[in-house]
Amino acid sequence: MKKYILLFTCVLFIFTSCKKKADIIPVPINTISATVDGANMNFNINVSAHIGANAGGPGTNATLYISGLTSGTVPSGSMSINVSSQSLNSIIKGTYTIASANNNPPVFAFLTYGYYDPASSGPDQPYFTDSKGIQPTTITITSISSTNVQGTFSGTLVYSQGGTGTKTITNGKFNVNIN
Repeated sequence: MKKYILLFTCVLFIFTSCKKKADIIPVPINTISATVDGANMNFNINVSAHIGANAGGPGTNATLYISGLTSGTVPSGSMSINVSSQSLNSIIKGTYTIASANNNPPVFAFLTYGYYDPASSGPDQPYFTDSKGIQPTTITITSISSTNVQGTFSGTLVYSQGGTGTKTITNGKFNVNIN
């Protein structure tokens, strides 16, 4: 009997003392989510991602454009994630900020958040990445292929009409199939 108690105690000790690896919850495909000014939001309606090539300047430019809406009706919010490069092959895994424009080739990264509510006192204007870099914005591409792009984003966006209005974006995540 003592042997069984000792065996049970040893097995119990082994299972309770082992650290379990935290479960990593993958971001579902064709989703964009973020916390906007403290409110969790999902931009999972009309989600799309495109990589376009534009001829111009000294070569061919490439733009990765990811977008989604909070709902198909109004009021609704929208999130756009853009990474644009002056080289067709330079949109790759990496972290991009407004300072990435100093890279060779330059890579421009910016976010746009908009909210439209016709019941408000006028048309709502979107918030953009601060082009002067005073407010930080970061887009990280953790995985990209010809068919899918995944990553994270965050930043403080400024009201498009100037002034002091800002929107703080945290915990941004995306996993979108490329069309």
